[in-house]
Amino acid sequence: MSNEALSWVWKHSPLNGSSLCVHLAIADSVNDQHGDEFWMRQQVLASKARTSRQTVNKVLGQLTEMGLLELLEQGSGGANRYRM
Repeated sequence: MSNEALSWVWKHSPLNGSSLCVHLAIADSVNDQHGDEFWMRQQVLASKARTSRQTVNKVLGQLTEMGLLELLEQGSGGANRYRM
């Protein structure tokens, strides 16, 4: 977990509602010892954020478009790898 990432999201995230919950769940899972990278299956992230897989998919797209997440590697049947 990265306290720095969580703090940043609480202070600066442009999202709200369930989208903010997804953003916070990502920040809670970011590993600052691995270059702020994040990888988790969408269904697991949805459970963590207490929302649907469809919402997670939408939010990951939004965060990537906004430049708040960088897609590093698409997982084949697994989790994509991102940098926050």
